[in-house]
Amino acid sequence: MSEKAEIKNNNSQKEVKSQKKVSWKKVCEIISWCFLAVMCVLIMSMFTSLIISRNKKGISMIFCHTLIQISSGSMVSAGFDIGDKVFIQSKNVEEYAVGDYIAFFDYIDPACPNFSVANENRKPIERAKTSKIVFHEIVEIHVDANGERWFRTKGADNVFVDGNVIHENFVIGEHLPCSNSCLAFISFITSIDGVLLFIVLPCSIVLFKDCFVLTSTIFEIVEEKKSKKEKDEN
Repeated sequence: MSEKAEIKNNNSQKEVKSQKKVSWKKVCEIISWCFLAVMCVLIMSMFTSLIISRNKKGISMIFCHTLIQISSGSMVSAGFDIGDKVFIQSKNVEEYAVGDYIAFFDYIDPACPNFSVANENRKPIERAKTSKIVFHEIVEIHVDANGERWFRTKGADNVFVDGNVIHENFVIGEHLPCSNSCLAFISFITSIDGVLLFIVLPCSIVLFKDCFVLTSTIFEIVEEKKSKKEKDEN
C-alpha cells in the first residue's frame, strides 16, 4: 500500500471515529433533555396535585395518596401502634364501605351527633379541615336526603363509637396496605432529603452538563472566529 493510500485510509478511520463520537454525543444530549423534560413534567404534576388536594381535601396529597401518622392508641388491636405511618388513598365517596379503615378530619359538632339530624343544614364548617386527623374504622354509613354520605366511626380499642358522624367532605381516604420497607421508602422520597436526592440532584446534574456543553460551544465558536481573523490578517 502506498503512503498516500495509507494516509487516506487513516484519515477515513479518523473521520468515522469522529462521526461516531458526534453521534454518541447527540444521543447523550437527547437522553439528558428527555430526562430533564420528564422530571419537569413530574415535578409540575406533583406540585399541581399538592395544590389541588390541599384546596379540595385540606391536606397535601400526591396523586390521591398521602401518609399520616397514628397519634393515639385506639387502633392498636387492629395492628396500628402510636407513631406508625399509614399509607392513605383517596377514593370516590361511594366506594367506602363498613369495615374500611379511613383517615378523616375530626371536629366537634354537638348539634349533629346522629344520622337523624344529619342534613345539608348541619354540614360542618370548612375550618373543620384544620382540626386533627383521626384514623378509625367505619361502622355505619348513612345517605341523607341530598344524597350525601355520613360515616359513623369507631376506634378498634374504644368502647363506644365516635361522638359525631363524619360528613363525606371530611374523609381523607382509606388505608392502603403497604409493607414496612415500602412505607420507609415513601417516607424518604417525600422528605426533604428524598426530594434533594431524587429530584433536585438529577436535575442539577443535567442542567450543569447542558451549561457546560453550551459554554464549550461558545468558546469553540469564539476560537474559530479568532483563528479565521488571524488567517485573514496574515
